[in-house]
Amino acid sequence: MFEISVIVPLYKGKKYINSIIDQIERACQKISSKSVELLLVNDFPDEIIDDIDSEILSIKVINSEVNRGIHGARVYGLNFAQGKYVHFLDQDDEISPMFYMSQLMTIGDADVTYCRAYSDWTEIYNTDSVFEQSNKRENFFVRVPMMSPGQALVKKESIPTIWREQILKNSGCDDYMLWLCMLGNNNTFVLNDNKLYRHRSTSVNLSSDMYAAYLSDREMSEVLLKNNIFTGKEREQVANIPMNQFKRKNFVQMKARTTLLLIDLFERLEEKKMGLVKYLKDNNINRFIIYGYGDFGKHIKRRLCSEGLECIYLIDKNAEYIQTNVPIGTLEQCNKFEDVILVTVVTDCENILTNLKNNNFKKVINVKELLMKLDEENNPFIWE
Repeated sequence: MFEISVIVPLYKGKKYINSIIDQIERACQKISSKSVELLLVNDFPDEIIDDIDSEILSIKVINSEVNRGIHGARVYGLNFAQGKYVHFLDQDDEISPMFYMSQLMTIGDADVTYCRAYSDWTEIYNTDSVFEQSNKRENFFVRVPMMSPGQALVKKESIPTIWREQILKNSGCDDYMLWLCMLGNNNTFVLNDNKLYRHRSTSVNLSSDMYAAYLSDREMSEVLLKNNIFTGKEREQVANIPMNQFKRKNFVQMKARTTLLLIDLFERLEEKKMGLVKYLKDNNINRFIIYGYGDFGKHIKRRLCSEGLECIYLIDKNAEYIQTNVPIGTLEQCNKFEDVILVTVVTDCENILTNLKNNNFKKVINVKELLMKLDEENNPFIWE
C-alpha cells in the first residue's frame, strides 16, 4: 500500500521519462521513503517502454496494447494504482520538490486539494480568475477550477464510478468531467495556497483545436445530463457549458490573434526604421511606462529597452500576480510619475484611455492606434 500513486500517461513520451522520474524522486525525498509509486502508462502502442528501476520510489511501466486517449489512459493507470491518493500528471508537467509534502499537509479530510500554479512563467490565477473563489460550487459551472489535474491530489476512493466507466471519445475535458462528477457527489475541494505546479505550453491553439474542445465539452455535458448528476438550475448550467466554454475560448483566441498581428505590425515598421522606436526618439521620449503587461506589452518593453529606452514602471490590473524586475502596480499607484504612458492593452482599450484622461494623465499613447497610423503614413494604399 502506497500513500500516493502518480499516474502519467505517455504518448510518444520517451523523451520526458527522465525528467518525470527526477521530479518525482526529488518530491519523494520530502516525505517518507517508498510512499510513492509512479505508474507510467504508455499510450503509444508502436513503441515499448522497458521496465525502469529507482532506489527512491516504485516505478511500474504499463504498455497499453491500444491507444486509449488521455481519459482512457488515466483510468487504465488508475486500475493499477495502490495509493490512498492519486496524482494525475501530464508527461511535460513540472512540480515543485515540495509538492507532495505540501499537498498531504493540506488535504486533511477533504477529497481533493489543489495548489496555485504557473502556465509557463505566468501565474494562472489573477483578478479575472481568483484562486480563493475557484472552489466555490457556483463557479465550477463557469470555468474549470484548475488548469490541469497535475495541480491536484485526489483521494482515490472518492473518484466517481461514472468517470471511470464513461470514457470520453473526444479528448480535452476529462479532468473537468472528473471535478464536476465529484462536485455532483458533494465531494470537498480545499485550496493549497502554495505555487507547486507548472504547465508548459507545447502547442498553439488553432481553430480545429477549439472545435475539438467544443466536441469534448459537449460529450461531457451529455454524459452528466444522461446520468442525472445535477438537478434544477445546475442541470441547466451543465447543458450550457459547451457553448459558454466555446465563447470564452473564442474570445481568448481572438485576443491572441490580435496580439500576434500587432507584434507583426510593430516588427515590420521597426525593420523599415519607421516605427515606435523612431517616433519616441524623434519626440525626445527616453523613459516610458507600460500600461498592460500582457504578451504585447512584454514584447514592446523588451524591444524598446533593447534600443536604449528605459521602462520605469508597469501598470497592470494583475500586478500582484506578476514577477518582473521593473516596479509594477495599479494605475492608482502611478500618480508620482510624469513620463509617457504606452497603452499596450489589446482589448477594452477605450475604457482605459477614458480612465487615464479622467485621472488627468496627459502623456498617453495608444500603441495600437499609433502603429496603425504609422503604417498608413509609411505604406499608403494605392489603387491599381
